[in-house]
Amino acid sequence: MASEAEKGRGKASEAEKGKDKDKANWDPKAHEIWVNVFVAEVRAGDRIGTIFSKKGWKNVVANFNAATGRDYNIKQLKNRLDNLRKECAMGIFMG
Repeated sequence: MASEAEKGRGKASEAEKGKDKDKANWDPKAHEIWVNVFVAEVRAGDRIGTIFSKKGWKNVVANFNAATGRDYNIKQLKNRLDNLRKECAMGIFMG
């Protein structure tokens, strides 16, 4: 009879299967769409101070995914914002 370790060998765990979903691909077109969706939501006023409300983030996710045909989640889009903020703070944002 095979042990639990042997049974699981060669098979991806549930956490590993979802791991690729966490890595978003930010090509120039996706970046441009993200910026446009983000700006539109800022103009719509769905913010609390300097952050989006839950409704605002839902709109950003829905509009970005509709425009790109991708299936990114809120975590991926928030990570993009955080990374752009870091780039701007470091002075390496080029565009």
